[in-house]
Amino acid sequence: MALRVARHVENARRVAEFLRDHSRVAWVNYAGFPDSPLYPMAKKYLGSQCCSLLTFGVKGGLKPVPSVQCFSPIQANGQHG
Repeated sequence: MALRVARHVENARRVAEFLRDHSRVAWVNYAGFPDSPLYPMAKKYLGSQCCSLLTFGVKGGLKPVPSVQCFSPIQANGQHG
């Protein structure tokens, strides 16, 4: 299980880095980035494993697909607003 979690976290980091550098991505929210407001809390509670959760936005938004339901962004990770 520990190896699986470690790979899961590493893959999430790689995806987040890829998305952050992609020209069609407007933003990436990933607690493993040092510039994230969640970074200090992630390091405190998760250590070097950080997390595997990330969200991102597409530049220009998304065009609706009739058969897909889209959800609005929500606040997570203990944030309240």
